[in-house]
Amino acid sequence: MMKSRMKGFPSAVAGTHLTEAEYLRQVLAACEHYSIIPGVTGPYRAASLTWDGARYYYAYGKDASDTPRLVEVFRVGEMGELEALLAFQYPKPFKDLFPRDYAVLYNDDPWAGAFPVEVDHD
Repeated sequence: MMKSRMKGFPSAVAGTHLTEAEYLRQVLAACEHYSIIPGVTGPYRAASLTWDGARYYYAYGKDASDTPRLVEVFRVGEMGELEALLAFQYPKPFKDLFPRDYAVLYNDDPWAGAFPVEVDHD
């Protein structure tokens, strides 16, 4: 969601890894300043989970119906920096944590026909 906007955001010194709390602070700060998703508001929260041997850091907010909504998912790169993941790289546990977001991300028609696609059969 925000991979290209992460340039210039403070990260770990090359070759060092931060503590869990420091990574969570960075995730939260990045999402509060760089991620804008219509209908998802703060206060944003940051958390982490481990799946299949890998650690993921993520931020989430809530929508108007108070449903948790995923804002961004990160992993720690080889040099200790946070790297935003593309949606297809999100691990399976996020499907259960954020079902509304997965319904949009993995739906052939996420806008329920609001933007019809015309197919030319010539």
